Amino acid sequence: MLAVAIATAIVVLLAPPGWAFAGQSILQRCLPLAVLLLAGAYADRLRRSHREAMHSHARAVATHHTTIATLERSVRAASDTERQLEVMLAEQVQEIARVRRAAEAEAFERRRAEELLRRVAHQDSLTGLPNRALLRDRFVMAASTARRNGTRAGVLLVDIDGFRAINEEHGTAIGDQVLMITAGLLRGPLRDVDTVARTSDDEFVVLVSDLPTAHEAGLVAERILAFLSAPLQVSDALTLHLTASIGIAVLGTDGDNIDALLASAAVALGHARFAGRNTWRHHSAPVDTMTPSGSTILRARRDAAAPTP
Repeated sequence: MLAVAIATAIVVLLAPPGWAFAGQSILQRCLPLAVLLLAGAYADRLRRSHREAMHSHARAVATHHTTIATLERSVRAASDTERQLEVMLAEQVQEIARVRRAAEAEAFERRRAEELLRRVAHQDSLTGLPNRALLRDRFVMAASTARRNGTRAGVLLVDIDGFRAINEEHGTAIGDQVLMITAGLLRGPLRDVDTVARTSDDEFVVLVSDLPTAHEAGLVAERILAFLSAPLQVSDALTLHLTASIGIAVLGTDGDNIDALLASAAVALGHARFAGRNTWRHHSAPVDTMTPSGSTILRARRDAAAPTP
């Protein structure tokens, strides 16, 4: 229709002058039709453009909706992934905590086992005192201190008099209780640097270190005898009166190592028992200088310290 209208207008415009009236008449008759045709053609074009725009808009909207749906799916997937990651993280945290608790429990059990082994290896199971192995370690330190300071170290072998009779008369349970009480009593007259060890059933070893002189070991022995002489309340119905025999050996004078000192102290202990028990003897002191209560040298020192009447 647009093409027909345009053709009509061209014919009217290009007609010869002689055809003016005829063309005018024709134009007057055809112009409304041409305008109508032009308007219709323009309207058709607008409608097509509008339809195409609507189609384009619809496609854009569809694409937008598709994009939004895709984004929503992505967000949901990301949320699901995030929740999964949170769950996995929580599970990992719980697993780490469980592993740490298990490791801490294992380390605690290992330390307890090591402590138990150390106690078994170095402590007497009944009294908790150091045993012979730990006594050797303590002697090394005491000997080093004595050599460094120019002092002495002494070993006192303490034997409870009549302990076998206590076991036979009152039973081993009472005997064990006597040993435990004696272990505590032996600590009374000693210093923190000294050591009390149990080496056999009724024998204890006292290691004294950093002594000014060898004779100081005898003073320690007398203090031990004084502590043990007090009545021993074993139970409400049983009170015992203990005595002990003590053999003394001093580092340098009676031996240079713990085995030699223990051997010398055992010999001195035999002399104390032979002398009637409840006394002490020093291995290196002559037998004829001893009294039943100890050393004449120590007694002379106490007499010299006493006030003159």
